[in-house]
Amino acid sequence: MTDEPTAFRLTPAQIHLLLQVHLHIEPSTAGDDPMTRLVGGVSGIVGTKTAIAQRSRGKWEIAAQSADQPTFVLDPESTRTLDSVSADSTQRAGTHYSSSGETWTIYATPARPRVVLIVYGGWPETDPTLAAVAQNAGMTLALEAAHERARSSTAAHRLARRLAHAHTARAVWDIVVRGMATAVNARLGALALPESADQRLEIVRTYGYPIELVEHLRIEPGTGVLGSVFESGRLLHVSRAADVPERPVRPRYRTPSFVAVPIGFRTAPLGVVCVADRRDNQAFTRADVSTLRALAAPAALALDRERAAARADRYARAATVDPLSGAFNRRYFDARLEEELQRSRRHPNAHAVALLMLDLDDFKLINDSYGHPAGDTVICDIAEILRRSVRVFDVCARFGGEEFAILMPNSSLESAVKVAARIREQIESYHPIEPGLGELRTTASIGLAMSAPPLTGRELVARADEALYEAKRQGKNRVRIADSMATETIIEGPTPDD
Repeated sequence: MTDEPTAFRLTPAQIHLLLQVHLHIEPSTAGDDPMTRLVGGVSGIVGTKTAIAQRSRGKWEIAAQSADQPTFVLDPESTRTLDSVSADSTQRAGTHYSSSGETWTIYATPARPRVVLIVYGGWPETDPTLAAVAQNAGMTLALEAAHERARSSTAAHRLARRLAHAHTARAVWDIVVRGMATAVNARLGALALPESADQRLEIVRTYGYPIELVEHLRIEPGTGVLGSVFESGRLLHVSRAADVPERPVRPRYRTPSFVAVPIGFRTAPLGVVCVADRRDNQAFTRADVSTLRALAAPAALALDRERAAARADRYARAATVDPLSGAFNRRYFDARLEEELQRSRRHPNAHAVALLMLDLDDFKLINDSYGHPAGDTVICDIAEILRRSVRVFDVCARFGGEEFAILMPNSSLESAVKVAARIREQIESYHPIEPGLGELRTTASIGLAMSAPPLTGRELVARADEALYEAKRQGKNRVRIADSMATETIIEGPTPDD
């Protein structure tokens, strides 16, 4: 603090313009900052450097500063001066502050949030015009904060409505990254989500550039911008390249400013959205940050909803799939068999339901000769042969042990016979690729039965099973079809001993 220097004086024209400058400041839109325009207007009128500081979240911040020199620096000494100036809620006078040979005049406002007008030079401390400008700046900031809350609330509501109509995870990802980027007028955006239990991040959606540029990346928690924000759960707002010197500069970025926003909670992070390059090539503002914070809430709800749905799908699939072969299990097969039989009865003009029962011949010899791991390999490989041999809506199930069932809805006898023949041939020519199993060979016996209106599911399975056992009795490695009176061999191959 110093004695008051020789004071500058305002002319009547300057006083008139200063008292009206705030009237020309409209609430901000994306890519616009009213405080920057306010200090620019004041600086142009008084002909010297002007800044506005605001106390927010327990510390002073420069809300805006005109482009000319010198720069008002926030350091411990200047911060103490700002605290002292704003401490008296009734104060209307300014205060002189000097640092490094530079003199500033600081005018406070009793309004909350605490706002001060900082003008370079020694201006009269009791100048009512500059005190009024400080008061007007405080009101402008308060109006801007209210406007930003309304804008953020509207943007969040709009995003939430769009997310409510998204029915796939990919649609949610696209809406989140596109909605958050466009809300703050950003050219570029990316959404990163943990890909597995190890929590490595994968960029699943981009905005403004092809995802092929980054889809191969895997980011460890705590590394880089995305990994650090994901691990800490704290938003990162960067205005200048010097703020994050280790961040690589890539050609697709036009400006150094970006905002990385955590989605979810610190204890349960869901992902990170990063936006970069405002379309006006200016740094992202505090208003942009507020908007992104507001949008993170509906984004988190949507991402958590999709994660819960994916988890439910995994649990449902685990309850219906045999863990070794990947084919459906017996429980799922029984349920689908009854459904397809009921559907066939409701539509008598449609084709019947075909059922193939398949059993690997002499499978115990494989386990005894090559070991149970080899037997598991054969089970998995045969299940894959079955899946590739049928239609996408047919049901391949592991019926038990080395026995499989194939349910073929709306199928004719002719088409079912062709499928059964193809499966028998492919199994006969099957050769495991695992080391040490080059000499292993196997065949399969298959029983085929067609549904009829009187037959129940249990009866259809029994008929196909009887045809299968008849194929076994006749020498194995063959297909038998069951009709209403007896079983009939329709395809056969050489026995394993031939």
